[in-house]
Amino acid sequence: MAKRAAAGARSGNFLHVSILVPRRHADEFVGRAQTFFDEGGFDSARWRLVGAYRADGPKELESRVTDVHTASPHFARHAEDAGPFVTFVNVWQMPEDDTDGNLGNVMKDLADTDAYVALDNLVTREVQNLVWRIPMAFDLPAPEAGDEGDHYVRITRRIGRDDLARYTMQLSFAVPYFMQRDWTYLGCHQNVTGLLNTFFELWKLPRTKNPTKLVEDTVAILMKECPFFASIAACTLRETREVLRPAGYFTRTR
Repeated sequence: MAKRAAAGARSGNFLHVSILVPRRHADEFVGRAQTFFDEGGFDSARWRLVGAYRADGPKELESRVTDVHTASPHFARHAEDAGPFVTFVNVWQMPEDDTDGNLGNVMKDLADTDAYVALDNLVTREVQNLVWRIPMAFDLPAPEAGDEGDHYVRITRRIGRDDLARYTMQLSFAVPYFMQRDWTYLGCHQNVTGLLNTFFELWKLPRTKNPTKLVEDTVAILMKECPFFASIAACTLRETREVLRPAGYFTRTR
């Protein structure tokens, strides 16, 4: 069982879904996702889509798993699928009274849904993780579909077992430094399933022509100017950053 970072009221059940689709099928995937949501999607489960994003990559699949702690948790679904790929990221808010058992029932029912099966046939890999939102004293903005020029970044961190409370405390102190640079904090979630002590920070970036450089420059500056951010880096065992943009099918699900 995943160890929670700090005591306090649980602020909601969420599901993070990372979906790998061959780039040649990406536009079809977006269209079929719109059809699926238009036909009711997950309405019966009372799930609410609060974010849908996409990123280019990876270029190819990992050929083998060499280390359970460092390798991707994804597994190839169709060995013949060739890259490059597009990664879609969906963030679902689940009802407070929901349980992981209901997740299994929902997915089982979807196997009989034509629109979902057609969508699923385009997927090479999919990872679903139950997560919980880390309580913060910040009002999160309302979910938005995003505009064509918008960019986001998902920062994934694996934190040492003894540093969980330290990480969440330092993050709460570091958020205002990012906000001063026009970053918008969209929340931080901790894995309940999947790799233990793994966190996902989601941010909306200020408008820029080069979001990757913006992220790298901001991180470099705050490592020097923000002692709280440097403390976060010190307790991070592994970190990845993914620049995202709107998925293209979120508008019809709001």
